Amino acid sequence: MKIVLEQKKCIGCGACAALDPAHFKMKPDNSKAELLKPNRKNADDVFEEDVQEITTDSQDATDSCPVQCILLEK
Repeated sequence: MKIVLEQKKCIGCGACAALDPAHFKMKPDNSKAELLKPNRKNADDVFEEDVQEITTDSQDATDSCPVQCILLEK
C-alpha cells in the first residue's frame, strides 16, 4: 500500500497536514504539501510513500484535498 502525492497539483491549503500529520507536512514556505517519508519521486514531482495500512487519517486527508492530488493505492 502507498500514499501518492502529485505535488505539482497541490495548492497548499494544508488540510492534509492538519488531518494526517503522521504522513504529511507543509513545505517551510507553506506553498505545498510534502510526504514525511517519501520512498520515491518521479520527474513530474509525484512522491510515493509505502505504508503498512491506510489509516482513517490518510483517508480523511485524501478526501479533503480540494484538487485531488493525493491518491491511496492498496
